[in-house]
Amino acid sequence: MRILNILVVVLIGHTLFGQTGPAGVGTSANNPLWLKADAGTSTTTNGSPVSAWNDQSGNSNNALQTTFLTQQPLYVSSLMNGMPAIQFDNAAGPNNDELIVGDNNNLDNTPGLTIFSISQPNTLNGAARAIVSKRQNVGNNESYLIFFFTGNAIDVDIDSNGDRWATTATFSINNNYLLTLFYDGTLAAASRTGMYVNETFDGSHTETSASIPNYLSNLTIGSLNQGDGRAFGGHIAEVIIYTKALNKAERIVVSNYLSAKYNITILAASDLYVGDNPGNGNYDFEVAGIGTEASGSSTAASSTVTGGLGITQVSGFQNGDYLIYGHQTGANSNSNADVGGMTGVNNSRWNRVWYLNVTNAGANENVNIVFNTNDGGTPVTPTVAGNYVLLFRAGQAGNWTELVTATSIAGPQITFSGVTITTNGYYTIGTRDNTASPLPIGLLEFIGKQTEKGTKLSWTTETELNNNFFTVERSPDGYNFEKLIDIPGAGNSSQQKKYTALDPLSYPDKTYYRLKQTDFNGAFTYSKVISVATDVSLPSFKLYPNPATGRINIELTGEWKGLSIKIFDSKGQPVSFEYTAQGSLVIINTHDFQKGLYVVQVFDGSSIWTQRVIIE
Repeated sequence: MRILNILVVVLIGHTLFGQTGPAGVGTSANNPLWLKADAGTSTTTNGSPVSAWNDQSGNSNNALQTTFLTQQPLYVSSLMNGMPAIQFDNAAGPNNDELIVGDNNNLDNTPGLTIFSISQPNTLNGAARAIVSKRQNVGNNESYLIFFFTGNAIDVDIDSNGDRWATTATFSINNNYLLTLFYDGTLAAASRTGMYVNETFDGSHTETSASIPNYLSNLTIGSLNQGDGRAFGGHIAEVIIYTKALNKAERIVVSNYLSAKYNITILAASDLYVGDNPGNGNYDFEVAGIGTEASGSSTAASSTVTGGLGITQVSGFQNGDYLIYGHQTGANSNSNADVGGMTGVNNSRWNRVWYLNVTNAGANENVNIVFNTNDGGTPVTPTVAGNYVLLFRAGQAGNWTELVTATSIAGPQITFSGVTITTNGYYTIGTRDNTASPLPIGLLEFIGKQTEKGTKLSWTTETELNNNFFTVERSPDGYNFEKLIDIPGAGNSSQQKKYTALDPLSYPDKTYYRLKQTDFNGAFTYSKVISVATDVSLPSFKLYPNPATGRINIELTGEWKGLSIKIFDSKGQPVSFEYTAQGSLVIINTHDFQKGLYVVQVFDGSSIWTQRVIIE
């Protein structure tokens, strides 16, 4: 039952590896940085400080702020299209928020560059406000810099600041922007660099350097360089860096991924995916695609970035032809419901459905389609290719049409070779006999609920194969887990099984849980992570007023077993203070505090609560 991360391989005359970068464009070799707020953050609690924003490209170029607590930006759980973002404050000086990526040779040292960013500026006044920068100081070991500046335009440096240029477009606060910077050292100097704003071309500009050297400088998110002190003042949801100049097809595929995910309207000629429209069901998630333009193609998208569906070009793709697809959010699993129109005796299909959008200028588009069953729940071994069918329907409901049967099976991969796709609509995989040719069975549910005795956890399996036991694990932050309890499994079962466990000692505010399922042979896999809000009877505190003058009030609720309070200044140095306690209210005298930003930490012996406060 173990889930393995296996790269999809498709044959189209020669072995071609699906692209594992954002939207199925690029690989870790040319995509050194991929920061997205819906993955890899040190916290997922709204309003909490972010100490780490981990790179999703596979290169471990993680953006960190562990030195100065006052410079940690905040996690915002829902901002653009319900997606999270990272909020950088408007506190100029030594307290400005910034995340630092350590210097790495793969972040520059290149003749080409493409940078995508999703941002929402909340303060624009002509001051320099950087989205992403790689430099030590002004013009010093400077690889690139993108920042809002004079006249509320975007300014850009490539290889120092000698050829700095500004966009024609100007920007407004509280609006969401998809920015795409390109640099191609192989072009003539007069047109080597430029920008697209929401996929509208803003113009090209002169850059004398034909390549970006390997500079010894850290990369910063939200500041001009480490320690500069000028604040960004806004939200950043995603930053993608390629050390190559993407061709038009690659750029359009990535732009459609970002446009769908964050609901940002882009240039109509580039908006080639309608699955994200409400009328089509908002299939906004893990959008990827393939396409062809005169300047080059994007030929293969890996199942690892699409939720289990990989597609590779075979033939028929002409200039302007694309196939872009995405799904609705949610865990995948097998279902024997909503299988009308299928033939066979024991029908089932994946719950996950993809909307495929076809842009076709002429000849039919012919592709290889691979479903990777490791992305579908608890794995099983696919058998008998002829029992698996590619399902299609034109609407979100109604009978399915069996388009073609699978041509081959290799490990967890079920391949449909040479499929002609001509129609927009809804596609998934089904089996005509789930007994002889099964699809993966995931957990039907995994939920948690607060009770008087603690957090009650419940989960249900539809079938089990070689299942030795479950381990319930808990975490205060969704990243660092500890074992709570082992629960024996059913071994092998074709019947629904229900399980429960109790956590009598949840963490304050919110506790995260996951299941670790272990086979008899020691192989294991993890469930999705869920969170359960802590009951108000558990320890918590409220700090007010904020900003404060003369005093800070800390109001305690719940049952505290031991208590200590620490306060740090903007440099992370501890500050001495006097306080009085009046029942559950702690009053801290701040008359002797310098004006500025402070961090208050409350300890109960096992957990830490942190909150910023401004002293005026």
